Amino acid sequence: MKKIFLLLSASLLFLCSCGESENANKYIDSGWKKYEASDFEGALKDYNKAIEIEPENPLAYNDRGIVKFYLEDYNGSMADYDKAIELDPKYPDPYYNRGVNKLEIGDYQGCIDESDRALKFDPNYTDAYVNKCVAKQHLGDWAGSLTDINKAIELESDYGLAYINRGISNYYLNNFEEACADWQKALELGYTEATEYIEEYCK
Repeated sequence: MKKIFLLLSASLLFLCSCGESENANKYIDSGWKKYEASDFEGALKDYNKAIEIEPENPLAYNDRGIVKFYLEDYNGSMADYDKAIELDPKYPDPYYNRGVNKLEIGDYQGCIDESDRALKFDPNYTDAYVNKCVAKQHLGDWAGSLTDINKAIELESDYGLAYINRGISNYYLNNFEEACADWQKALELGYTEATEYIEEYCK
């Protein structure tokens, strides 16, 4: 069964009245736009400049970590998330992103642990529940994965990716009708990936 991984994190806006932060934020904003355009090398240069201007900005380290992840520099990515947490231990995104890294390298329990840390500081962090679901799917904990993805859907009822993953969990729990209903819902929400599951498993 194909697994769907959620590997993106939303960038948070870091606000400060000081001039240095204003200058750093220009590079942070530019870096995020380049990241969204898949210009990862350009984004990395902007984040490097932001950190040069303001070396204690946790957002800059977090976002640079995301860029490094897509450049497959997993060690560098993790180091940036660690630095962001050092600067702001209650900032949930770096914990979530460390979980993404661990999911990518197959450390599924580590992904769950990092997601739980993110949820400690933001109990409504939908993507953290999705990550926990996917990690538990890899571990064969289908009931646990269903619990987590149900929470994600409770928080965001129009999250198509969550329905795809709930369909996977339901399928492996032999809840076939529920699985097909989930994939149909994902398709209605615009996630065309669901067509593959519907055609293969909902005949």
